[in-house]
Amino acid sequence: MFLIGCVPKTGPTDRPKPYFGPTESMVDVVGRINQNHAKIRSLWARHTFEATVVDDKGKSHFVNGDGNLLFRKPRELRLIGNKDIAGTIFEAGSTADRFWLKVLPELETMWWGYHANVGKPCTLDVPIRPDALVEVLAVSDLPTDFTTDPQPVMRFNNDADAYMFLWTKFAVDRRVPVREVWYDRATKLPKLVVYFDLEGRIVVRAYLAQHRPVPIDGVSESARPRVATDFKIFFPQSGTKLNLQLRDILSSRNGVPNDKSIRFPITDDVREVVQIDRDCDAPPK
Repeated sequence: MFLIGCVPKTGPTDRPKPYFGPTESMVDVVGRINQNHAKIRSLWARHTFEATVVDDKGKSHFVNGDGNLLFRKPRELRLIGNKDIAGTIFEAGSTADRFWLKVLPELETMWWGYHANVGKPCTLDVPIRPDALVEVLAVSDLPTDFTTDPQPVMRFNNDADAYMFLWTKFAVDRRVPVREVWYDRATKLPKLVVYFDLEGRIVVRAYLAQHRPVPIDGVSESARPRVATDFKIFFPQSGTKLNLQLRDILSSRNGVPNDKSIRFPITDDVREVVQIDRDCDAPPK
């Protein structure tokens, strides 16, 4: 589907009209994207979520509720899900070197691993990839050197009216895909994010919609950066689905996020702790 450049047949139903007019160069498109992204250094937001988590035995567990999202560039993330009296029932996070996922109370399990081992054959499966959630936000600054790995290629999809960026990297004997992002031609805002493993299989696919401005000190209302607030996320290797809607988005709230609000969690509240890269070589200190 992605190789031939067709509009996906699943996901949001509001299809754009085909566009056959003039387009911009890769340098200009990346420049416009970075104008928006560069203003975003951190995010704080409330959210509502629904998730169908499929465990390693193929059993589905439905969780929903609300909570908070915290993010700091380049890849610090904490997504907390709460449910009325039950309290925290879901948490996904990432620090500079590690990532984790907790699902409570039904599974009472925490999965975690090192970023340095992402994508290696020695890693175990995890229902939701927290490292991939950072990519799904699609607010990272795009490198302007197009010759270093991961190396981007841009093409234009007339039917989707979108610029399609595919990043690849060298992996011993071949180049492999890393991620693909579709940006709306007119707004340069992301609307589809796909993340791949080393064999080209989709690790996560996310549709992004309903972009909203983020208030930032010193930035006029008309120049505020915009981020997606509606995410339809699918992890095909596990079958897990996560729908996420953000609201009350700020760059920070009362100094949060900070070093204390995004850090590797304790494990006292779970029955089982699974290090998904325990069979990999220890990452460098």
